[in-house]
Amino acid sequence: MKQDKIMCFALAILVLFAAIAMQVSAAGATITKVEINDVIVDPSGTTRLNIERGEDLEITVQLSGVQNEKNVEVEAFIAGYEYHDYESVADTTHTFDVEQGVVYKKTMKIRLPTNVDTDNYKLRIVVSGRYSTADLYNYNLKISTARHAMYIKDIVTSPDQEVQAGRAMLTTLRILNNGEKDEEGIKAEVSIPALGISATHYIDQLDADESTTTEEMYLRIPACTKEGTYTLKATVTYDEGYEKATKEMSIQVLKGDSCAATSTSGNTQSQTLTVIAMGTESQDLIKGQGGAVYPITITNNAGNTRTFILSTDGTADFATTRFSPSNVIQVEAGSSKIAYLYLTAKNQAQAGEKTFLVNIQSDQGIKQAGLKAKVMDQSNSWEAVKTGFEIILVVLVLVLLVFGIAFLFAKRKDSEKENQKPKQVDATEYY
Repeated sequence: MKQDKIMCFALAILVLFAAIAMQVSAAGATITKVEINDVIVDPSGTTRLNIERGEDLEITVQLSGVQNEKNVEVEAFIAGYEYHDYESVADTTHTFDVEQGVVYKKTMKIRLPTNVDTDNYKLRIVVSGRYSTADLYNYNLKISTARHAMYIKDIVTSPDQEVQAGRAMLTTLRILNNGEKDEEGIKAEVSIPALGISATHYIDQLDADESTTTEEMYLRIPACTKEGTYTLKATVTYDEGYEKATKEMSIQVLKGDSCAATSTSGNTQSQTLTVIAMGTESQDLIKGQGGAVYPITITNNAGNTRTFILSTDGTADFATTRFSPSNVIQVEAGSSKIAYLYLTAKNQAQAGEKTFLVNIQSDQGIKQAGLKAKVMDQSNSWEAVKTGFEIILVVLVLVLLVFGIAFLFAKRKDSEKENQKPKQVDATEYY
């Protein structure tokens, strides 16, 4: 009986060692040490390594060969990211051969997306071969976010990344607040440093984990800019001006046709053949009601009659447009004409200030003028109307008061004159 127990115990020990041996030698190598950004992590530990989203993870894996194995690879990945099927949070080594008794060091890199949820995760490292059983190791992570962190997700230009010298480019930025704190007083700026031009827009507030799109920022390319590729730089300044986020893109500037110049005795003189004057720069548009009118005066300083074609850029999202008497205007030599641009706010337009361009095309090229429109809801417009009525009412009361005082003075004066007249005596009293 005692021998049977000893044999059973020995058999159990053998089975256990066999299982361990099978597990250890499944992929030909075992992981002996893992470092994440130079910090050693333990698969059996309960401590979580804190990392921030948007951060690069450099993963160094040390392996020890326990048996000869060909075509082994190591993969590291983080599961649970919502968009893993579009943006993988993983990295894999090249395949390598393992020899028993040899130590190997492999490095992988994973970039955490900026929009990954802040939560507890596991870094999973798999060692496997072509036909061997895979070995899985788990390491505890806590993904958090910085106290202040903003990102420029996108730069959108109109026209798209290509503009003619002398014309304007409208630029908007898509901004994400990826930090723990709400941000206030955010400054968004776009510039082309090589041309010395820039434009700025301010955002009052952007809550944590929220995105916003700036208003259109107006960049006019100088008329005589040399054709070529230039860098458009976007900068977002936040956290009381101490933090900045930047993003760059390339734009192509094409040769312009509005750089008119003649050479006289070696000196260059600019010739302005067309003068454009705008009656007003900004007007209010009330959704569901009448629109706004922008007068445009075109002066032709050339020696012949010229034709001008008018159009707009940047109005499609918030308004319908119409030119009167037409968008095609003929102006005789040395004279001026006025065209009227009518804007009507669309019902689905978002309230706020909008920037758009008026294009005036002629045989000398295209001139552009930047205008603004403030789209208002009917509720806001009623407040303005109510305020106007109140002002008118006060003015009417004052006018009536003045007329009343004048009437009283006039009546009093007439009464005094009446009292000063001599009394007439009836002649019948003497007879």
